[in-house]
Amino acid sequence: MSSPSPLTRLPNLLSSLPYNGRHALVRPETYPADSFYLITRTHLRFKPPSPPHNASSSAMMLSKGRGTDRERELERRKVRESGKAREETNPVYAEGLNAHGRAWGMLFWKGKYVSPRIRSANPDSRIRGGLKYPWVAVDPGSLPSDAKQVVEGWKGIYKTTMEAKDKLLVDRAEERAEKKKGSSEQGRKEYESKLKIRDQWRVDRLKVKILY
Repeated sequence: MSSPSPLTRLPNLLSSLPYNGRHALVRPETYPADSFYLITRTHLRFKPPSPPHNASSSAMMLSKGRGTDRERELERRKVRESGKAREETNPVYAEGLNAHGRAWGMLFWKGKYVSPRIRSANPDSRIRGGLKYPWVAVDPGSLPSDAKQVVEGWKGIYKTTMEAKDKLLVDRAEERAEKKKGSSEQGRKEYESKLKIRDQWRVDRLKVKILY
């Protein structure tokens, strides 16, 4: 059995959609037309395809030569930056680059939301099998009206959940900063108190030397 085309794998499909597929509807080709994932988060990286196995030995030796560590690091940095830039803009598919990475989404089976198998504070979960099956994009306009309402409702729930989570993280960071500030002030006061005790001890010692 032949493997699916690289262009139909989930990372490649998402990379061809605006914002790396976030807020898009996708499904494996084997799913019913009314069963799909709503993509909520993506973490994609882009890199050139691997060289052919029959590359010349001289090219392989050059790839292992001196100074290639820096080149590899620059290439990895370029890959990371390309992925970040594509998530922040409305990208066009990068020709000649292979997409790799992970994606999270909410599963809707026959128009109804399906909660994650593993209990989580978020309504989405990581999508598995993105490289095993061919994937296709789903046109939201082709969905029944009730399915559209369900999807829009869960979009609002996800947005509210993420906003509450972000606020909680900000509040915790502020609490840690306040505790750190308080502990530093308390430590400074204790240090100043020790300095005063030491200075007073020195003064008292000088008085004793003068008397005797």
